[in-house]
Amino acid sequence: MLPGIGIFGGGQLVRVLVSCLRAKGFKVEAIWSHNLESAQDMARELDIKLATDVIDRVLLEPAVQLIVIACPPHLHEQIATKACGIGKHVLCDCPPALSLDQMVSMKRAALNYPSLITILFNTLRFLPSFAKMKRLIADGFVGDINVINCNVFGDCLQGLDNYSIVCDDLMGGGLLATTGTHIIDIISFITGLRAKRVNGCVRNYHQIKDNVFGLRRITSDDFVTFQMEMKNSLCIANVTLNSHYFGTSIHEILVCGSKGYLVCRSGDLYGRLLTSAKEELLCGDSEDMSDNNLSAVIEAIKYSSKNREWVRIKYDTN
Repeated sequence: MLPGIGIFGGGQLVRVLVSCLRAKGFKVEAIWSHNLESAQDMARELDIKLATDVIDRVLLEPAVQLIVIACPPHLHEQIATKACGIGKHVLCDCPPALSLDQMVSMKRAALNYPSLITILFNTLRFLPSFAKMKRLIADGFVGDINVINCNVFGDCLQGLDNYSIVCDDLMGGGLLATTGTHIIDIISFITGLRAKRVNGCVRNYHQIKDNVFGLRRITSDDFVTFQMEMKNSLCIANVTLNSHYFGTSIHEILVCGSKGYLVCRSGDLYGRLLTSAKEELLCGDSEDMSDNNLSAVIEAIKYSSKNREWVRIKYDTN
């Protein structure tokens, strides 16, 4: 029998999660939001029995055995450690926590109950372009990695008309938390390298924005740049996250090596060898790739729950 699901969070991400979970046979039993009215509206829309703004109501619900954490990051550690302590499986969105101490607390809670499923949902790993990029690097397409360069440009506060968690660094807002965690993870994932030294700069320039109403100042960082020196390698990774760019967002991760380079631009993977005349498209973006790979994760959780074993997730790399 599949575990009942309790979800912490709201918005479009929760709608997608509920749709994918139900498509795989899971039953969503409860939903939490920081605002009771929002939780009740989401429950009516998605036909979920229990809606609440009390964390323990979901955690202690007998029908809930798997907790999905997709709420503001400042609540992740509290919910995850409590859930593990009472024997609930946990699937947590990134960023996992606000500090190293909180992350260590979550890891200890998971290690104390090794029979539980405890997963951080590093979403970029399941995009086809990054999966193929990882395979090509492992096969020696770029040779020895020399330089990794990552640029993410866009306006993270665009479209906001109210003060929210993305405006507050103490609640997990800011480019370093919301975007940088994914970038650091995907660099290690595709290359197999980890940082041994880091040097960086974090800035908050837009403390007040006309489109964000409220008395409080924006404290979250809107510009981040850092450099990572990787272990057991001469490789250097340069990362720039800039929310001062208006218009079409730019997302690019470039891996340069002794034989050529691979670059992922806004979901499309390109590559060029030193012996090639021009750059070649190696993997194109697809509109439904996020849903497909989210479904792959949920299918793996379903199989793992039934068979009580770890499952390697299979995703499309073509």
